[in-house]
Parts: sequence; structure tokens; C-alpha cells
Amino acid sequence: MDALDVARVCVRRWYVFLTMVGLATFAGLGLMPEGHPVYNATGNFAVVYQGPAVKPGQADPRAANPLAASNGLLLRQSIVNDLNSPKSQAELAPADLMGTAPSDTPDGSRFSVVTQRNSENVTVQTYGPDPARVSGTVTAILKAAENRAMALQDRARAPKNSRLSVFVTLPAQTVEIPPASKLKLVLSLAAVGILAGAGLSLLLDRLLTKRRARRLSRPVQPLAAPVVHENESATPTAMPAAGGNGSQPLSAPRTAAADRQQSVPLGGAASLNAE
Repeated sequence: MDALDVARVCVRRWYVFLTMVGLATFAGLGLMPEGHPVYNATGNFAVVYQGPAVKPGQADPRAANPLAASNGLLLRQSIVNDLNSPKSQAELAPADLMGTAPSDTPDGSRFSVVTQRNSENVTVQTYGPDPARVSGTVTAILKAAENRAMALQDRARAPKNSRLSVFVTLPAQTVEIPPASKLKLVLSLAAVGILAGAGLSLLLDRLLTKRRARRLSRPVQPLAAPVVHENESATPTAMPAAGGNGSQPLSAPRTAAADRQQSVPLGGAASLNAE
């Protein structure tokens, strides 16, 4: 069966095909987004050592800092975990912001702090309906990252000359994300309806074709001839006299003598008697 055969079946079962396409199209119209733009703010920071350069033959002061190992990897990851905690999420961002893109599944976060792969930069981003609020939130998170770095190193009792600090590599940048295309959504669901309608049309056509073939292949029983019983009389039943009812007796059959007597004129009655 090629595409032309499928099209013929869809035309033959148009009531099924059009119903599925219409339902899918109406579903697409109902699921269309309202069309409000979403703004995304992004910023980056890195953990660096801003102390004096270590001269050859001198001991590196960062060796006394337990969080400075692997070029500050442990401190960087500790800052990321602290900022992504539910407490920091509630403190640093309004409730109407999101940490995931509108096209992704929401995870309940208000912003996201992620370490970039093969890089020492940490990316902070958030999504929301107001550009000023998303930009201000990212700026506040970058500032909070500096405070978290100092607090974590204080807790680790790192010497002052061995401490790492947060350096902002990219201030808050805001971009507008246009809403999803309404026409694209409707066309996508209409295409799904076309496929579903074609499938149901083929299924219904196959079932009806099999039923028709089964009905035509069924043997036809011949009509039985009428049976005449021996005790039935072939003489027709006499009808009641005209003007009478069914309760009156039927008249007797007329004889030949009665017919001959009726045909003789009145004047010749005497001669007939004489004979």
C-alpha cells in the first residue's frame, strides 16, 4: 500500500480522518502559550588567588589553605553547593524566577549555579518576566559568592595570605527569549492528528471490508416450495349472496332443469304442463 492508497482510504473514511485532525488542531489552539516574553540573565565568576607571586625557592602560602587544593577546585565546588541550597535560593531570588529555561522541565529552583566543563568559570543564570529583576538577582548572587568564599575559608581557618577570592569574569547580561511560535505548535499537533486519522481510517476500512466480504461469502438458502396437503379441496368455496351477511346460508347450486324452466316464456307454461 502506497501513499496514494492511503489517501484514497482517508477520502473514503473522511468522517474519521477529519475528526482526528480537528481534535488535534483544537488541542493545539488550547495549549498555545500566552505569548509573554521571558528574560534570561547570566553571569560568570572564577575562584582565583590574588596574593603576591610566589618566588622560586619560597613556600607557596596556598599550601596552608585546605580549600585551595587543585587550583581552588574544592572551594569552587563548595560555593556552588552553598548557592544551590534551598536556603540560598529563597534568600537571593524572588519566587517568580526560574532556574531552568521555559522549554525545560521546571525543577523548582529560582536560579542555577553550574561549573562549566573544562573551565574554572562558574555560570549563574536565572529566568523571569522582568529584565530588571533577573539582572539584579544575578548581580546579587555574584556578590553573595564572594561572601560565601570568605565564610568557607574562615570556617576552614585558612591563613589570610593563603586565601582565594571570587573574581567576576562576566557581569550580569540580560537577553530576551521570544515566546514559542503559536503556528509551529498548531502545525505540529495537526500533523499528529493527520497521522492518527490516517491510521484509524485504515483500521476502520479494513474491518468494514472484512465484514462485507464475510457477508457476501455466506451461502444463500433457496426458498422452499409451497406444500399442498391431500385433505384440502380443489373446489373453490362458494361466496355468500350479494347483499347478505356471513350468517345467512349459501344458495344451492343451480340445476339444468331449473335453468330450462326459467328460460320458458310465461305463455307457454300451459303447454308445457300438458306435455
